[in-house]
Amino acid sequence: MNVIHMQAPDDVATADAIWNVISTAWQTNQLASLSTSAVLQQVDLLHLDGTAAMSSYTTPGTGKWAGPQPGDPEIAVATLIKISTAHRGPANRGRIFLPFTSESIIANGALTGSVVAQISTAWQAFNTALQAGTPSMILGVASYARPPSHGSPHFTPLLNISCEPLAGTQRRRQGRLRK
Repeated sequence: MNVIHMQAPDDVATADAIWNVISTAWQTNQLASLSTSAVLQQVDLLHLDGTAAMSSYTTPGTGKWAGPQPGDPEIAVATLIKISTAHRGPANRGRIFLPFTSESIIANGALTGSVVAQISTAWQAFNTALQAGTPSMILGVASYARPPSHGSPHFTPLLNISCEPLAGTQRRRQGRLRK
C-alpha cells in the first residue's frame, strides 16, 4: 500500500469528484516498471479532516492500471518515485515505492533507462493533469506531528517528481503477502 498526498483547494470537493480527477489524470506508463502480474486494483481516498469516512474505488485493472513488463516480479525490489519540494529536511521529502518491479528491466540494481524516462514523464503528466482537473489538485508531501521532531503538521507542494534509476528495497508487512 502506498500513501500519496494530494491537496484540493476546493474544500467542498466530494470524494467522487476527486476520484474522477485522479482516474482521468492517471497516465499510461506510471506503472511501466511493473510485471504483467501486477495490477492496481483499488484506490482509497481519505480526507484528513478527522471526520470523513474513507471512500474506496475499484479500477478497471487493465491498460494504464496494470503492469506491462514481461517476466517475474522481483519481490523485495521497488521502483522508487521521488518527490522533491522547495524545502529541505525529511519532513519535506516524499517517496512512492512501486512494488513488483519486473526482473526483465533490472540489471545490476538499476532500471532500464528508457523505462525510467517513461515513468518520470508519466508522473509529471499526472501531476499536471491533477492541477488541470476540477477540482484542481496538487501532489506533495504531508508531514505529521510525531516524535522525535514534534514539528507541526503541514503539506508541502512538490517541485518535481521523478523515477530514480536505482531500484529501492520495499519492506512490506508479511501479513499482506501471506494469506
